[in-house]
Amino acid sequence: KTEALGKVHEKFIETLRKLGIDTVDLRPAFEGVAPPLSLHFRNDPHWTTKGHALAAKVIAEHMEKSGL
Repeated sequence: KTEALGKVHEKFIETLRKLGIDTVDLRPAFEGVAPPLSLHFRNDPHWTTKGHALAAKVIAEHMEKSGL
């Protein structure tokens, strides 16, 4: 199941990029945190403060690298 979800995710990101949509894939950054689920509330799929901070950091780095 996880492998199938990963393939769907990759295809989605690939499709957005092929369409010329500037895309920030947060998945690698989120999966790089141990444990990854610490970025989400225990009984809620929304991000915690730590998750929001990481997303903001990755997006800001992408924007700076892209010259935005």
